[in-house]
Amino acid sequence: MTTFLAGLALKIVSSLVNGLIRESMPMLDAWVARRKTTRPEPDQGGTFVTGIEDRYHDLLVGPCDAEQVATEADCPLVVETSISTKDAFDCTYEEWAACLREEVRKVARAGTSLAPPAETMDEPGDLNDRLHRARTTGLDDGTRIEARGDGWVVIDSFYSFLLDPEDASWVASEDDVDLRPAVFPTPQAAYRAWQRAQAVGEARAERRREAMRRLGKW
Repeated sequence: MTTFLAGLALKIVSSLVNGLIRESMPMLDAWVARRKTTRPEPDQGGTFVTGIEDRYHDLLVGPCDAEQVATEADCPLVVETSISTKDAFDCTYEEWAACLREEVRKVARAGTSLAPPAETMDEPGDLNDRLHRARTTGLDDGTRIEARGDGWVVIDSFYSFLLDPEDASWVASEDDVDLRPAVFPTPQAAYRAWQRAQAVGEARAERRREAMRRLGKW
């Protein structure tokens, strides 16, 4: 289990924008705790701790009782979760409800995308040069673009594969039958998808930082 969690920790670090890694380390603990529900290990008492995940602010909230979970069940940006230790929660339900709940529900009612608006992300320098580096030695953060069949995949420095640029999500293996890496028609499309994932990840990290500041946790 230790090896598994260490691999997950490396994966989330690799998905963060380089300039945000140090500030965003508290996000790492929450990310690992959230994914522990896929291979849970209960506390010494043999039970799990119930909470909710605020997907807008990327927070774990709890512990929560059944009534609190039911109260939030109608919000698409809030999902029930179970984790192995209450220490992994970012805040209590009461703190979240007083400070962030209404904002989450407002965003959900408006149908606002969790991703920033799509932009034309032209960078200084020669795009062909960046594409060449992505296909050979790798970009500055270690990201590479590799051919797979008739398309191209994006691989980060820890050999995780880009799954969904609109969610900045990555998958640890290309052999997972349930979570296949995204395959793009051209190297240019793969590069733009990586840029998009970077922007989405930065926006998510900023929402989390601001939420933690409002909660008085940072």
